[in-house]
Amino acid sequence: MNISIKTPGRSVLLLCIVVLFSFSVVYAQDGTHEEHTEHHNIEEVVVTGVLNKSQKETVAPIAVLDQEALRENAASTIGDMLKSQVGVNSVSFGPGVGQPVIRGHGANRVQVLQNGSGALDASNTSQDHANAIEGMLAERIEIVRGPSTLLYGNGAIGGVVNVIDKRIRSDLPESTSGALEFRKNDVNNGNTGVAMLSGAAGNFAWHVDGVLHSNDNVSIPGFALKDSAEMSSFGILENSDSEKRVYGAGLTFIADAGYIGLSINDIDNQYGLPPGAHEHEESHADEDEEFTRLDMQQTRVDLKAEYSPLSSWVNKYSASLTLNDYMHSELEGEEIGTVYDNQGQELRVNAHHQGVSTDLNGSLGLHYVNRDFVAKGEEVFIPEANINALGIYLIESLTLDKLTFEGGIRLDQQRIDINSHCDPRHNSISSNLGLIWNVNSQGSLHFSISRSQRAPAVEELFSNFQSTGCNPSSNLPNPDALVEHAATRRLEIGDPGLQKETSLNYEIGYRHHQGRITGEATTYINAIDDYIYLSDIADFDDAIISRYLQEDARFIGAEADIDVLLFETGRGNKVNFSIFGEYVAAELLRGPYVPRIPPQRSGIELSFTGQDWSVKVRDTLVYSQKKLAARESKHYSYKRIDVYADYHWHVGDKQFQFFANGRNLSNEEIRNHASFTKEFAPEPGRSIELGVRYVF
Repeated sequence: MNISIKTPGRSVLLLCIVVLFSFSVVYAQDGTHEEHTEHHNIEEVVVTGVLNKSQKETVAPIAVLDQEALRENAASTIGDMLKSQVGVNSVSFGPGVGQPVIRGHGANRVQVLQNGSGALDASNTSQDHANAIEGMLAERIEIVRGPSTLLYGNGAIGGVVNVIDKRIRSDLPESTSGALEFRKNDVNNGNTGVAMLSGAAGNFAWHVDGVLHSNDNVSIPGFALKDSAEMSSFGILENSDSEKRVYGAGLTFIADAGYIGLSINDIDNQYGLPPGAHEHEESHADEDEEFTRLDMQQTRVDLKAEYSPLSSWVNKYSASLTLNDYMHSELEGEEIGTVYDNQGQELRVNAHHQGVSTDLNGSLGLHYVNRDFVAKGEEVFIPEANINALGIYLIESLTLDKLTFEGGIRLDQQRIDINSHCDPRHNSISSNLGLIWNVNSQGSLHFSISRSQRAPAVEELFSNFQSTGCNPSSNLPNPDALVEHAATRRLEIGDPGLQKETSLNYEIGYRHHQGRITGEATTYINAIDDYIYLSDIADFDDAIISRYLQEDARFIGAEADIDVLLFETGRGNKVNFSIFGEYVAAELLRGPYVPRIPPQRSGIELSFTGQDWSVKVRDTLVYSQKKLAARESKHYSYKRIDVYADYHWHVGDKQFQFFANGRNLSNEEIRNHASFTKEFAPEPGRSIELGVRYVF
């Protein structure tokens, strides 16, 4: 594919300076500033994965949000919690929905996991469906940027977000501990309460947790509708209120050679969609339009076990099983319009080996996912389907002096059954080869080449499916026979003949993990054959006729996040300066740009840290997206200023943590280019959040 993508000069210049500067640090600090080494190491957090490596030992770029980072970035959706991370954005559908976008990929190309198992909800089926995993209860969140199909299969061609909690644990807590937290936000009169409690009784570890959240309509700086004040609210985004309840518990039996644990959690989430999101023909003439709300319920059960033989070439066996019962109703006023039901099961069995030398280790695993998807109602455009996927994988790692090699292969089969003669079956092969070169004790270069495949999703294959044939005609079907997807205002047409996507990803980067300067810079090229996208092809009344098509595409991007220790005293007071930036361009081989790609952004952060307090000031510039797809509108660039401060008050072995979070302090009008609702639902205006957390 010969695709020419021109990058705006300011963004490229910024990223090149950061990348070149980070590379120069290898030589400038080799053997110098050793007195700072032990104080500024990247935290050794074991990243979720079968090889149990630390963050700096992995080939893939990985970000880990610990408790401090989670508290600073806490939000009601996973996407909003992670959108300040380099390479990660959020696609919103009003404040109640925020899905993570990694390097321009979202939905069926990014897996959101809970403790390593899939969400098994309906969030990938439509842009207005919220994710059913609660980030406020996480112990940490791990983000893998780039293809992760070896472990997680078809849905991880773009990346992975893993939300990790304490419900099932591998060790006994020394004492009973817990936390209580309350937050108050002025932008939507939001109230959030969080509670966690953990303890042990004999060989059993137990844990309970919960979240209560409610908010009113969100304040916005100006009119909701972008181009006209007529029939548009001012200062308030109507129908953006929400209410959520989450409860969970876990019990784990722990022995010397392993553990077995069971957890259960229940979610009840009701949120509104902004006016214009679900618009119907009759609503145009009715000034008293009834708002649309989604009422979601889910019950999830997880079983997890691990066994480590005392003496064996296979030194660890692990297994996990997830059962999920998900349902949501779309309420139009008092009436139930559409009901989505998703029953899911996921099984993973893994054997980890370690040879005579600890330099060689790897894992062999089996991964099975089954989903029964049902949608009922007048607005249903996707048929009932059983989705069945089975994968086996092998991943190996070998360390030779300063070099670490990683490689693996995965075989997948996906079958979708809609009880027709068009039921597809796709076989996929994914592989990866990576290298880490430890240039010195402070930095490392990482290279990777990965080939990943993704089978089409049920909505891409069978939206408005007509059983007269397995391949759509070149002529448009009768629009009167199509059912509108109200969330996108489109008459979407699937293609049962779609082939699987094949991605070839090349990546090179540098990490500096010790000394006064730490950080990472990465650049990548992701060439995707048979990329599946939704193309607008015609107008019909007030809707757009769209069809799922395939075309070769190429994603080119760069990311950098560098932190510099400016000043430090013997009392633990520090001043740090950070610079960050990201850029991704995506273009089709014989067509326009890929739609809804997040624009480039860059920024700086200045942080002041003491023994019991911290203050951070962050300035982010988001550029206007000029590489537009067909029918896409242009939005202005904006600058966002955020400030965070906290104070820890110790009372014996207990602690009070007081914090304040100011977001979008300049009250900018922000319209998220990656969002379907950007024309009529801007992001929240200036907000001040105050909170207290009691840890005991």
